[in-house]
This record gives sequence, structure tokens and C-alpha cells, in this order.
Amino acid sequence: MNISEKTLKLLWAKSGGKCAFPGCELDLISEDGSVIGENCHIIARKENGARGKEQIDEDEINSEENLILLCRNHHKIVDDFPEKYTVQILRQYKKQHEENIRVKLNRGKPWNVNFSQIYYMNIKRIRMLAAQQGIFLQDEIENNYCLHSLGWELNNLMYKIESLIEGLEISAGQLIDDWRQLKVGQFVTINGNFYTKNVPLASDVCSNKYHATGDLKKDAHLHRRYGSKKCVLTLNPRWLATSTAFVNFKSGRVDVAGFGLITSMDDKKMIVTPYILGVPKCDFDWMNMFNRNSIYQ
Repeated sequence: MNISEKTLKLLWAKSGGKCAFPGCELDLISEDGSVIGENCHIIARKENGARGKEQIDEDEINSEENLILLCRNHHKIVDDFPEKYTVQILRQYKKQHEENIRVKLNRGKPWNVNFSQIYYMNIKRIRMLAAQQGIFLQDEIENNYCLHSLGWELNNLMYKIESLIEGLEISAGQLIDDWRQLKVGQFVTINGNFYTKNVPLASDVCSNKYHATGDLKKDAHLHRRYGSKKCVLTLNPRWLATSTAFVNFKSGRVDVAGFGLITSMDDKKMIVTPYILGVPKCDFDWMNMFNRNSIYQ
């Protein structure tokens, strides 16, 4: 009985296409597309094979649980020395390797800061995200109601936040028309043109005159459609950083880039809490240097 195609796909997917022998992790598909990996039986199909005397049902011989993905060298080694590489040892290798692959896939990659100037920084949320990865950010706005009131200190904070975001490992989905692969609690990349709604004046925010009501018809937010569905980015104007940000977020439409967390969604609408938003990068990257060395007010 041959190994089924479904079983092979599952084995290769869970192994990440890499050798499961500890310390190897050789890519088992070469750059030219050649398959150089081998599907090794933990318990052999025949009794005189490696570890073949172990008790196992016949229909389990070619199951995914009885297979471990190895390079050719390590396949030969484990089969030549079955007394050393026992069933228990190989199952442990398989379990640990597949867990390592799962963790790497879920961990994400260092965030690629895809904006040239910061508009919006949700300091509370960013601090929580950083703390989960062992990075602790002091609250530099304890005595200030909003970022815009920081004055000159805003430059230092913006540079610190951008440097922090570049080092965080964030796994984020893409906001596209098909939301079937997205779920509540997932980070998403934000990039595009959004309509603006109910954004107050900077003076009202800094003087504590603005208060959220919990009603999107009254509260500040950005929104746009993806196909037949509406995406809403809820805003706390306290986290709008500059005068330019307030002006652009009151203009009716704004181009933004950044990332946020999906807090709710149904067949018609998705609510996203933005962590950071800014001006999308363009081909004129020399402007970034100007922005970094100029006053953000």
C-alpha cells in the first residue's frame, strides 16, 4: 500500500519542507525545484526493517504519524542505527521539529515600517504589544492629555516608536476583498485611501473637550469598502500626533499605512483598532530623511 498524496502533503507542510533531524533543517526542495527529501518510516513496513519489530497496525504503517521527513543522509543514519534512533526518539524528533516550524510560522517577521511620517500612535496598545515581546516602553505622556501637546518632545517619542516597531515581530494579514482568512484578534496591514469622519479640532482634544460616545455616527474614525464589506478604523484623537495629521484626518479622505488589530467582524463590517498610522512611503524616499530631521509640528 502506497503513501497517500494527502498524507505526503500533510507531512511536508507540518515539517516546513525541512529535515526534522535535530540541527539539520536542510531545505528539502532545491533552488531548481528538485525534491531531495525522503519520507522515512518511524516503524518499518517490514519486520526485518529498521524498528520493524515494534507493534503497529498495518493501516498505520503509512500514516502521517508514522512518517518523519528527513534528508537522504539522516534517513540512512537513523535506519542504519535503529538501536540508537528508536521509535521513541524519532517521534520526539518529529514532534519537536513540527512544533518549531509552527512557532516560526506564527511568530511573524520584524515589521517593515511602510510609512514616511507618523500620523497616529496608539501608545497604550503599542506598549502592551512591546511588553509581550519583552520590550518595555515608559509612559512619556503621563502628564499630557494628547500627543499633540508634547511639543518638541514629540520628535524623540516618534523616533523611539518607529525604531521600536521596526524591531517587533508581527504576523499581519492583508486587508483585501476576501476576508475569509481573517479573524477577530488578528493583526492586519493597513494601506490605502480611507474616508475620514468626525475628527475633532486639535484644540478640542488637547483641552479635553472631545469625548468619545461609543457611537460611530458621532465618534472619530476612518472607513472604506472592500468589495461589499465596510472596514472601520476607530480613532482616539488623543493619539493624533501633529497639526498636519489633524488637518489631513479632517479633510474627508486620507492615504494611510500602518497596522491594527481586528476587534470585531461580521458579514458586512470589520472594526479595526489602529496601532500606528502614517503617510505611505513613495518613490521619493529622500523625503524621509528630511522628515526625520525636521520638527513634526
